[in-house]
Amino acid sequence: MIPPATSSESALTTPGFGPRLRALVGRIPAPGSSPILTGLVLAVACGSVAAPLLSAAYLPFVDYPQHAATVAAIHRAGDPAFGNFFTLDFGRSPYLLFYFLSHALAFLVDVETATRLVTVIGDAGLPLALAAYLRANDRPALYGALGAGIALNAWVFWGFVPYALGITVALFALAALAEAIRAPSLGRLVLFGALAVACFYAHPQMYAWLVAASIVQTIATVPALGVRRTAYGALRAFIAAIPSAVAVWLWLVRSGFAASGEASGRNELAGLVAAESARFAPVEETLRRWLGHSFAVYRDGSGERLAVYFLGVVLLLVVLRAVETRSGLETSRFGNLPAPPGTAAPELVLALTVAAYFFAPVAYKLVEPISHRFLPVALALLAVLGPVELRRRRLAGWLAGLALLALSLETARVHLAHFERTDSEMGELEDALARTKPGGRLLGLVFDRGSEVVGPPIYLHAHAYYQARAGGLACYSFAELPKSPVRFRPGAEPPPFPPRFEWTPEAFDADLHGKSFDYFLVRTRAGQPAPRLFPPDHPGSPRVLFEGPRWKLYAKAAATANR
Repeated sequence: MIPPATSSESALTTPGFGPRLRALVGRIPAPGSSPILTGLVLAVACGSVAAPLLSAAYLPFVDYPQHAATVAAIHRAGDPAFGNFFTLDFGRSPYLLFYFLSHALAFLVDVETATRLVTVIGDAGLPLALAAYLRANDRPALYGALGAGIALNAWVFWGFVPYALGITVALFALAALAEAIRAPSLGRLVLFGALAVACFYAHPQMYAWLVAASIVQTIATVPALGVRRTAYGALRAFIAAIPSAVAVWLWLVRSGFAASGEASGRNELAGLVAAESARFAPVEETLRRWLGHSFAVYRDGSGERLAVYFLGVVLLLVVLRAVETRSGLETSRFGNLPAPPGTAAPELVLALTVAAYFFAPVAYKLVEPISHRFLPVALALLAVLGPVELRRRRLAGWLAGLALLALSLETARVHLAHFERTDSEMGELEDALARTKPGGRLLGLVFDRGSEVVGPPIYLHAHAYYQARAGGLACYSFAELPKSPVRFRPGAEPPPFPPRFEWTPEAFDADLHGKSFDYFLVRTRAGQPAPRLFPPDHPGSPRVLFEGPRWKLYAKAAATANR
């Protein structure tokens, strides 16, 4: 019989507090190895983008009011307030995904809220789309949270919200392709085909990127899967993508884009298009201006500081990968097959995107910018430079997860603070619009387009909120452009505007434009009097309906007769 241990012997054999604590901590999963913690980091990343978008009364994005006005004309096409002015021609527009999603949501909420929600889906969905692409290539989905740092980029502030939606859809489509090639199935192939169609109707430029990236993704998969297995999946994916190619062909035929580009006969640009071929930006200039194509949106330098934080997280991921001791994966996510060797597909897709930023045309037939818009995609794809394996690397997982959380929270803080300031800077637009009636013709004359908070001229199209919120015709209008699904009804067109009229309101002609509108909405610097629009003795001079520090609203007598 073994005698019981003495107290001194027990002290020698019982683990101390330190080892027990380390053993307890060792059982806590790390981000990247735990689906729950990874999901938490991604949820915070998405929320950090969504919060500023949902908090602002007016989004500080240049073209956004025009997109909301277009959605209103589509959704309320049967309302005389719109039907008297517009017809619909969906075959000419490549942005139908954004407009149709907004139109569908507008049955549940008002038009502007619906447009706002689709903007949130496109921007705040970027971390999830990036995570899906990483996971499809057996990379940690955790790094998708890096997308939060670049989701609200310079082009979003210019109002290119369909393009932002296109980035998100394109990454989801590329992830579906990677899955479909690895393990072809009807469901995966149908998903890829549907996402390819959605990508084109989100934005043609991102569809072109998807085509090129799909080729790179497929070729880079050959060393891992072999030529035969890769070709098997690629052929079926190609067949699944045929509907998207048909959609491109139909659009080119209906829109005449290949010949006319951005030309609009009303703006007399057809001759310019015929004379302009592809134009390229010098590499040195592109490199010098990269902050203006990505983070540099705020005048106080906050965007540049976000760039430092963003690149700091990227550097951390690169360092963690450099010291990585990779462990092989026993099984694949696709059944019980042995996991294939890792591929360099994500890195090659990143290289393709960087090359597109520097070497693609910056303009073609008045379509611009082209190449510069690839930078946010390239910056998001820097996530592929992180460690390939986190499931057995707890410290790396915690470091990456905490850094990504900190980046997301700082991104939200910066944008929330600045969106609050632009809301205040917008001024009394709501009060001015409250004096209007639906179904009228309003001409916006925005003399003060700029902002003391944001670099782009975010108030350039603010007059379009009349069309989006009240209902009627607001000019300058995107209906002037050939890519708009909303066209002027024959006989209801406003008089022709000189090129870039929205930028030069001083070109207003009292005799030509004055007789064609019911309302004239003027924005000036705070406290500055509005320029005289009509000569003192002009018979069509309107009267003042509202006069605030920034916004002035004038109306003809007929527009106010029934108020």
